[in-house]
Amino acid sequence: SYFKRESSNPDYKDFSDSKVTPGITVSVTPMKGLSFWASAVEGFRAPVLDELYYSVDLGMPWLPGGVVDANPDLKPEKSWNYEVGMNALFGGLITDRDQTSIKAAFFYDDVEDFININSSTDNDGIEHFRAENIGRVVRKGVELTGTYAIDNFSATASYGLVHVTDKETDKRVTGITPQSVNLKLDYKLNTWYRLSWNDAASGDKDKNTATTRVNYGSFVTHSLGLTWTPKIPNFWDFAAGVAIENITDEEYRYVNGSWGYGRGVRVWVSGRF
Repeated sequence: SYFKRESSNPDYKDFSDSKVTPGITVSVTPMKGLSFWASAVEGFRAPVLDELYYSVDLGMPWLPGGVVDANPDLKPEKSWNYEVGMNALFGGLITDRDQTSIKAAFFYDDVEDFININSSTDNDGIEHFRAENIGRVVRKGVELTGTYAIDNFSATASYGLVHVTDKETDKRVTGITPQSVNLKLDYKLNTWYRLSWNDAASGDKDKNTATTRVNYGSFVTHSLGLTWTPKIPNFWDFAAGVAIENITDEEYRYVNGSWGYGRGVRVWVSGRF
């Protein structure tokens, strides 16, 4: 993996970094439809453009609000990622035409220069949000996914739990959503509906007192989409799609205090040949 940032601003030096990221996975299938795996993979994640350069004043002339500050000096994350898990696939749960799959995984990531949103308040009482590197963190958690499919219909439910700790201070890193639940219903021509629940009430802890610093409450968003995957000769895995996200235009705040996105339309095309 390779990352390079070039700047015409003399205050910011050009910066580049790269890393070879090997990994190994061992999988065991003791019986048909059941498998276990364990993996160790070295990771490298370069900061995205929003983290490097996004800057906006969230206030109004008559009502100062928060400010999002850019941070062009962000360094890429480097990590070792460990995971153990299980896959199960079986049919005939309710009828002889259905299939049920279950996936459970536990992960443990040791991350250097972890990128996280930090918030601070200046002397005028204005809150500033800025992406910053944290020296070293441990990110661990559980992911559970289940899918039931019959004929042209499928339903998928997933649950995620994550806990992030600063290795230097042994305290919980703020601004990370601790729990999330997703439900997706898919019918016929890959028409789908997704419900997403996020716990934003219990993840932001004061670094010194370990007490809850903010309480924005959990939130639910709804999305609806259509994916088209035609069979094109000599062309593999072509797909096109459109989705309306956050249909109800829900107003919500993430654990780190930043506002979420309103209703939006997403269109995409992908292909491998």
